[in-house]
Amino acid sequence: MKSYMYSILKSIVLALCIFLFMIVICGIEDWLGITIFSILIMITSCISNIVEAKHKSKHN
Repeated sequence: MKSYMYSILKSIVLALCIFLFMIVICGIEDWLGITIFSILIMITSCISNIVEAKHKSKHN
């Protein structure tokens, strides 16, 4: 269970970093598109991290 929480936290941090980076590049006026993009990245990395954690737990 701890590995799931860690993977979700990792993906939220990744999405926040990308969000801030995109705001710096694109400017604040494109915040809606950047927010949607960041949420999509967060969801996909969450899913991939959970799948990876499940895969690792099967091998241990």
